[in-house]
Amino acid sequence: MRLLLVLLTSMLVFTNCASSKKLDKILKKLDEQQGSIADKEREIERLNRSLDKMQAAYDEVQRRNEADKKRIEEYRGLFFKLKKLIDDGKLKLKLQDGKMVVILPSDVLFASGSHHLSERGIMAVKEITPLLASLDDKEFQVEGHTDNVPIYTVMHPTNWELAADRALNVLHTMIKAGMPAERISATSFGDSRPVQPNNTIMGQTANRRIEIVIVPNLRDLPGYDELKKIADKNKLPDTHPENPGQNELPSADSAGQSE
Repeated sequence: MRLLLVLLTSMLVFTNCASSKKLDKILKKLDEQQGSIADKEREIERLNRSLDKMQAAYDEVQRRNEADKKRIEEYRGLFFKLKKLIDDGKLKLKLQDGKMVVILPSDVLFASGSHHLSERGIMAVKEITPLLASLDDKEFQVEGHTDNVPIYTVMHPTNWELAADRALNVLHTMIKAGMPAERISATSFGDSRPVQPNNTIMGQTANRRIEIVIVPNLRDLPGYDELKKIADKNKLPDTHPENPGQNELPSADSAGQSE
């Protein structure tokens, strides 16, 4: 009887050991399969991220292509609007650094050394202004340029002042001719941006000019959304956010009353 119990106990122990080893093998295989599944899930996630990036890049390329097509159509449209003035030799049109630029020779607009528009110049500016103003949602910068011949007068000690006054006179004439003031600005480059060498009369003539730049809308430029995010992130806080009125200057009426 005792021998039988010993045999049964041994058999149970052996069976338990075999079952335990078999269970360990099953568990190990399950762990390996789970690890493999996790690896595959990570790989799928990585591929999905890559697909998202590829889709974003494709969308950006498409957006740039559409923007390029739009600029080409705008340039073609502006060319046909200005064709008569171009054919008459009153102005030129060019693309420069992705911007459309209308070029008016200074010799047509101004007498030598003067910042006052000639009668012919006034007529030319008045003729072009309605055509430019009709370009919806476009802003313009009037740029004054001179040759490198020095000027020494009380009003214009250098070419910077001469180019600035010429640009401002064109700006004021355009506003009087119907250009909204909020859509136009003026600047001077003096003799710092020649288009031809100044060592010939022809070169100096080409460098004396007024350029009206059609300012590109930043929203149409590639990467605008990212630039906006950066700008918004680094925007300066209001000085008095709890009381915005503290940042306001007194109106002209209230200032006059306080005096």
